[in-house]
Order: sequence, then C-alpha cells, then structure tokens
Amino acid sequence: MEDLSLLLVKPEIFGLMPEVKSSVIKRGYEFLLEEDRSGWRRVMKDIYEGQLNQKLFVKYVQAYQQKTDAFGLFVLRHKDGNTIAHLKNDEGHYRDYQETPDGSLRAEFGLPSLWNIPVDSQYSVIFNGLHCPGTLEDLQRHLGILELHQFVQ
Repeated sequence: MEDLSLLLVKPEIFGLMPEVKSSVIKRGYEFLLEEDRSGWRRVMKDIYEGQLNQKLFVKYVQAYQQKTDAFGLFVLRHKDGNTIAHLKNDEGHYRDYQETPDGSLRAEFGLPSLWNIPVDSQYSVIFNGLHCPGTLEDLQRHLGILELHQFVQ
C-alpha cells in the first residue's frame, strides 16, 4: 500500500471544511482525494462499533441522530512520508485538546468541553470534529468501509 492516510471531518465541523483543508495543507499534506459525503451515521457505526465501550457507543449513536448526516473525507499524503503517524499526531488527542491546547487539528477545530455529553462517571461523548486511523490495518479497514478500494493494494 502506498504511503497515505485518511482524515474524516465529522458533522459537527463539516461547515469548516475549507478551513480544515487550509490547515492540513500548511502542515505539509497533499490531497489525493477530497469528498463531501452523506451517510455519517452508517459510517460512524461501522467504524466505532466494537471499538468503543458499548454504553458509550449507544450514546454516541444517539448524539449523532441530532446532527447532519454530512461529513468530509480527505485522503492525504505527507511530504515527509510516514503519513499515518504524522496525521495521527497532527489530529491530536481525542479529549486532551479541550484542557490543554496543543496546536493539533482538534485543538484548532474540535468543539469545547461544554458540548460534551456525559455517559457516566467514566465516559463522555466528545465532539472533537475529526477522525483518522492510527495503524495501517485500521486504515485498510476504514478504506473498505468507505468503499475507497482504489487506495487498497
């Protein structure tokens, strides 16, 4: 598989696609594909089911029933290679960006903690705006879910 990764722009920041693209370019990425899509609720279920605690997953699905079904998709390559690792680092932590701004894409575009939906004392739904796979295996799974077979070799 060639050196690439995938960045999903979730519904809560879908309207900021041009700004996200500009920030991604400044971080050294080239765009292999850019798409606006519908069907986030289906894609989100396929991505997160089995990956999240069941109680959190159910609340996550419920939370996204209240949002638009549109999302953005970028297939990217970093100028220095090792795109999966670069993008995972640039994406930032799923929650810590809310407490300590870290220069990540989530710190730049993710929603603040007042939007979080508590599930229980341990879990909350966090509207961090972005998602990217963290491993080659995860990337391949995501490309299959999104029917981007042209990028799977």
